[in-house]
This record gives sequence, C-alpha cells and structure tokens, in this order.
Amino acid sequence: MLYEYIDERLNELKAPKIKPKSLSILRNAANIYIKPTIENKPLSKVRTPEMLKAIENCPYSYMRQVVYNVFRAVFKRAYQYDIISENPAEKLDFVYHKRKKGRALTHEEQTAFIKQIQDDSMRPLWLFYLLSGCRCQKALSITWQDIDTENHRIFIRGTKTEASERYIPLFPQIADILKEIPHDNERVFPYTLRMIQWHFTRIRKASGFWFRIHDLRHTFATRCLENGITTKTVSKWLGHKHTSTTDEIYSHLLTEFERSEVAKFNPNKYKTVYSRNVVLGVRKNPKPNSGVRFRICLAERVGFEPTKPFMGAYTISSRARSTGLRHLSAIRLPINNTLFATVCKVIISFFP
Repeated sequence: MLYEYIDERLNELKAPKIKPKSLSILRNAANIYIKPTIENKPLSKVRTPEMLKAIENCPYSYMRQVVYNVFRAVFKRAYQYDIISENPAEKLDFVYHKRKKGRALTHEEQTAFIKQIQDDSMRPLWLFYLLSGCRCQKALSITWQDIDTENHRIFIRGTKTEASERYIPLFPQIADILKEIPHDNERVFPYTLRMIQWHFTRIRKASGFWFRIHDLRHTFATRCLENGITTKTVSKWLGHKHTSTTDEIYSHLLTEFERSEVAKFNPNKYKTVYSRNVVLGVRKNPKPNSGVRFRICLAERVGFEPTKPFMGAYTISSRARSTGLRHLSAIRLPINNTLFATVCKVIISFFP
C-alpha cells in the first residue's frame, strides 16, 4: 500500500543517511501533502494526475520540489523491484525551486557588526563564524581536541557532503580568539542553537541592517576571494565537494572590491585599429553548445596570422595574445529551421 511503502522508505532507507531535520521535512511532505490528497491504495493504482494534485497543493516551491522528489524516489524503487510494471512518476515535469542566495556584508557593515558585538558574551563565536566560514551548527560541535595547534588547523565534522568533514586553517586571528575562551567545557562553544539565534536577533536589530548568521560564512568566502585566494582553496575551506558549487554561490556577489576593479577600466587606454561585423559561416543542424570552428581570416589584414582554427567564440591564439589585445564576441543567429549563421564582431586593439 502507498502509505506503508512511503513510511518504509523514509524510516528504513533515508533515516540512517540524512540529518533529523531533513528527515522531518520529508515526513511532513508525506503527512501534510501526499496522504491527505491520495488515498491509501496499491502503488499500481496511483495515477500521475493524483501526484500532480498533491504537488500543486503545496503553497511553496520548496515543498513542491520535496513532494516531487518523494514521488520520484518511491515509485522508482517500486519499479526497480517489480512491484509496479509502469512508473507514473516518470511523467511528472521537473519541479524547480530557486534557492534564496545569501549576501556578504560590505566592509562598512562588517565593521559595524564587529563594533556591535564587542560587549556580547558570545563575541568569540561571532568572530569565529566571520573568520572561519564555518556553518552555524558545525561550529557548535567543535571540541578542544579538534584544535590542532601544532599543525595550525581545526577539524570540522561534517555530514552534508564528503568534503564537509575537513580541516580548516587555524588563522592567527582565530588563535587569539580561542585564548579568550575558558577550557571549562568539552566543547569550544557550549551554546545551543536556540540560544545563539536569540542573541543574534538582538544583535541584528541593534546593527540596523538585515542579515543572517549564514551570511557571515558568505562574508568570509567573499573576503577570501577579494584577497586573491583561489576558488579551489576557498571551496576546500568551505567544505564544498566541487569548486563549481563555490562558483555558483558567489558568482552573483558584486562586492566593493569588484566595483573598484571595474572603476579601473578606462576604454581610452586602448586604440581600436579594426572593427567589423563578420559572417563567419553557415552550418547545417548545429549541435547544441557544440561551439563553432572557424578561422579569422580578416584578422590577417592587421598582422595576425592564426596558426590553427579557433574553437568557440573566446579562444585567443598565442600569436594574437603576444602581438596585441583582441576582443572577440560571437552570436549564432537562426536563418531558418536548419541553418544557423555565426555573426562575429572582431575588435582588435593595442596599448598606445
């Protein structure tokens, strides 16, 4: 029966692998949105329209995605074990949920925050978040045995990804903070989550601007990137499994550092010697995202002689790179249903 199979999957298969909070969300999805919408019956009698109705009854996109994932997981497993001959969940359209991205504190906000916490009893914890990029609850699980002063590192226990269990550097600033904390408890920060949330709400109101505890982690990562630390290193410190995760999260952050870098750009420094729209060629039935293979023959008029075809729109030859600065942008325009023309604007400039 449907209800029993869902409960079995959650309790026996999911419970040992995920955190209690995540398990609670899955159970709420089943009890609040799935069971009241679909009656308890054999899995073979459950139809796609019934699943759609349960998904549409969810008021938030996040919960709609959770219900969708429950249906997909439950019926995929039932199909693999030959409990059902057809998987009705395969007909469901993917439910997209856009996560709210955090933000990094500006330098002024960071200064104001540090000033605000000077007399707070949890000051070492707030500074630790800001200087380590550690997740909120992970910092609360750090013990004094996890502090390796000999090798200048701190062990972080993790459950979110394989990379979340890691070592982070024991920066000198963090070492100074730890000296302020008495060793009268096994944990470095002997607080409950509810306690720090209450303190943080009070600090945020006094600060005069809105931010979350997790934004202190974003602030740490942003300050690292601003100071030239590589994405790979920052990703390792944050406990991201892939550097693409770091890129995705922090690519939207336009910081003061980036604005100052943009301000350095002066178009008058360059002298354009050649600019023209060029139709590079027509291809039949191009593959999606395959790139376009072509030669910039007209570039030879100003002294560039590419030794091999360029691949894609932004490849630059070593000859062109050493001779001058070339900007190349291309767009693929549809001519009809099967033909596409690649129109390229070539701008060749040099430093005066």
